[in-house]
Amino acid sequence: MSAEARRMVQEMAQAVRRKTQKEIMQESGGAGVYAMNYRDHWMLREEDWKSDHVPEIMDGKNVADYYDPDIMAKLDELEREEEEMIAGYEEGKELGMAEDEDLTEEQQAQVAAIREKKSKIVVKRRIARGTMNNARLSRRAKGGTAEEFVEELGELGVDATEAAKDASSRRARSRSRKRSSSRGPMEEEEEDAEKKRKRSASRALSQGAGYRSVKQKVDAEKSAKRVQREFKKSERTAESDRKIAVKRPKHLFSGKRDIRKASTQGR
Repeated sequence: MSAEARRMVQEMAQAVRRKTQKEIMQESGGAGVYAMNYRDHWMLREEDWKSDHVPEIMDGKNVADYYDPDIMAKLDELEREEEEMIAGYEEGKELGMAEDEDLTEEQQAQVAAIREKKSKIVVKRRIARGTMNNARLSRRAKGGTAEEFVEELGELGVDATEAAKDASSRRARSRSRKRSSSRGPMEEEEEDAEKKRKRSASRALSQGAGYRSVKQKVDAEKSAKRVQREFKKSERTAESDRKIAVKRPKHLFSGKRDIRKASTQGR
């Protein structure tokens, strides 16, 4: 065979030969860039079917058969209608038309009064929440008087006139009792001495908490240290410590041994 014929045969074989995936990968950017198309190896009746989208099946039926091409436009129309309905409802609610159309003038006035009262309550609660974490003032610091208290209860339908009189009379009696029960200097000295004695007793109790006296506490601490000293000598942490510090005792691992002892060595 001539050289020309041999060259033609090689070209024909090269044309018939299929490229390997490695060659295609090197031509397409190398490893990490090339992604193999597994559909090329699918065995289908038609070659064009390899690039078709896989149908979505639900309950044994193809979803594409029930797809409406105009579904997005219809959804937009529904959303627009819903927004218009919500806007109309909110507008009517703000004007008080949605709920007051079938009411009489007297009923509408009552509804307006109730709403006004409700709005005031909401404002008061918001103010209270805003000052919840601040220091609470006493009633005297707030500046409230008995007359204001009676007036507030009167708005709620409660007659508090007699209660205010009783409270003022009780305050007057308590002030008079305080003035009459003023003690002399001797009584004050006795009270101070009693307070000092109680403070010293509480201090001693805190120093020896759980014991009858400080001496008993010191003796108990000494006894505990004495017990711990015995544990430290034997390198134990407590009574339940059974640790063996020496793992290779000398009487088992020193000296000559014969065949008879070899089987029992180290047991």
